Amino acid sequence: LPEGDEEILLAGAETLTMRLNGVGLRLRPQGFFQTNTAVTEGLYATAARWLTEGDGGVPASAWDLYCGVGGFAFHLAAAGVPEVWGLETTAEAVAAAQETARELGADEVVVSRNENEMAAHLKSFDFILNTVAAPHNLDAFTTLLKRDGTMTLVGAPATPHPSPEVFNLIFRRRSIAGSMIGGIPETQEMLDFCAANGILPDIEVIAMQDIETAYDRMEASDIKYRFVIDMESLRETA
Repeated sequence: LPEGDEEILLAGAETLTMRLNGVGLRLRPQGFFQTNTAVTEGLYATAARWLTEGDGGVPASAWDLYCGVGGFAFHLAAAGVPEVWGLETTAEAVAAAQETARELGADEVVVSRNENEMAAHLKSFDFILNTVAAPHNLDAFTTLLKRDGTMTLVGAPATPHPSPEVFNLIFRRRSIAGSMIGGIPETQEMLDFCAANGILPDIEVIAMQDIETAYDRMEASDIKYRFVIDMESLRETA
């Protein structure tokens, strides 16, 4: 459906509260949020566990870049990271995250397009989690890292990021790292967690014979859930 720049509230509250793992996230009409809440709970919990139970111990601080309503950031804070920051550019998401932050006792929310707010936190953080899947300037965020700080990229843009400023990295021994979904042990850990907690994906099952139709629907954005092929349908063509 066409979407305009303005959302008009006709009745009720301006925000909807979604509670995940005990954390109440405030949602607004134009703020992005994962629709499968069960899977999202597992993702948030796993990210918090990986960051706080690693060999390096709990980091002193962490950033969640383009954090949306703050799901990862607030879960890191709940897991014991002493100082967590979320950066976002979408006004609706910022407003929602600020409401949640106030309820949870957070000190501040930083808008990444605000140069003054960004400048106030130069050389402040040990770790930054960058989930952005679009090309952007990495220097704006690596300058926020302390000496020996790391920014880990988990978003995969279709075209490369602009090349980062090398001196910005080497003079303070900053690092840019990357991570995918993990290897077989981590994938199995996630599957076991989902099985134990009844976390199931929202999918649409299709027959192998309907693959062309499914592709056309995908091209036309006529889908709500991930397509999964029923492999038993192969027997019908054998």
